[in-house]
Amino acid sequence: MLLPRLPLFIAALVSSVFLVGCSTPLTSGPRTGEDRDIDGAVTAVELDGFGRVRLTVGAEPSLRVTAGRNVLDDVVTEVRDGVLHLDVRGGGLRMANQDITYDVVLPEVQGITVGGAGDVEALLEPGDALAVSLDGAGRIVADGVDVEVLRVAIDGAGEVELVGSAQRQSVTLGGVGTYSGENLDSVDAEVVVGGAGSADVLVTGSLDARVDGVGSISYAGGADVTEQVDGAGSVHAR
Repeated sequence: MLLPRLPLFIAALVSSVFLVGCSTPLTSGPRTGEDRDIDGAVTAVELDGFGRVRLTVGAEPSLRVTAGRNVLDDVVTEVRDGVLHLDVRGGGLRMANQDITYDVVLPEVQGITVGGAGDVEALLEPGDALAVSLDGAGRIVADGVDVEVLRVAIDGAGEVELVGSAQRQSVTLGGVGTYSGENLDSVDAEVVVGGAGSADVLVTGSLDARVDGVGSISYAGGADVTEQVDGAGSVHAR
C-alpha cells in the first residue's frame, strides 16, 4: 500500500534539498579585485541589492570590483542608456553575507541611485545637475556637491546625506527615510515629506515645506518659509 507513495516522497525530498541549497549562503573564497570596462559616456550609477560603491570623478572612467573569488562571476556590471548598473545574480539569502565593493570613476556624475540595502560614498565635483534616488534601506553619502539643480527622492527607510551647495533643491521623502542636508547650502528649496520621514535643510532664499503624515522638516539659513502640514507632522527652525 505504501509503494505508490514512494515516488512522491522522493520528489518532495529532492525539492527540499534543492531549495535548501539555493538559500544557503555562498562561500565567497579569497577576496579578489577585477577591473571591468565601462563606456566613457556613463554619467550615472545605479546599485541594486547589496554592496558598497566608492564613487569619484576623474578624466578616465574605470570600474574595479572587489569580492570573494567565488562571487565575482555573479556580479553584474552593465551600461544601459548612460547608466552603470551594478547588481548580483541570485540575490537574497545566498548573497546576503557577501562583501562586494565597487570602485567607480566617472568623468561626470549626474545621477546616483540605490535600490535595496546597498551603500554609496561619493566625492563629487561641480556640475549642472544631480539626481539622487534611494529606494529601500540603503545609504548615500556625497561630498563636494556643487550644482544648479539638485533632486532627491527617498522611499523606504534609507538615508541620504549631502555636503556642498545647490542653487535649487527639490526633496521628496516617503516611508521613514531621512534626508540630512544641513551641510548643503541652497538658495531655494522645495521639500515634501510623506509618512514618517524627516528632512533637515539649509536654505537662504525661499523654502516651500510640506508634510503629510507624522514626518518632520527642520531648516536653517533664514529663508522665507511657506509651510503646509496635514497630520501630526511638523515644520520648524533648528
